Amino acid sequence: MWVEIICGFVIYKLVHRFFHDDEIFDDETSGSTALFSAAHRLEKLYGGKAYVGLRIPDADTASRQDIELVLLTKE
Repeated sequence: MWVEIICGFVIYKLVHRFFHDDEIFDDETSGSTALFSAAHRLEKLYGGKAYVGLRIPDADTASRQDIELVLLTKE
């Protein structure tokens, strides 16, 4: 049993070392950190600029609407 645990840990560390990319995956999983990471990744994939946490006025309801993520590109 201990051999299986140790081998599993070693295999996990090897896979993590060779296939883990800090720019793609973030170990922190809080809501805002994940949202900013997604925005950063979208900027890299599609170009343009990503805006997070926008509040825009809504004329119909006379209040503000929250938009979590907006990606602006040249297209």
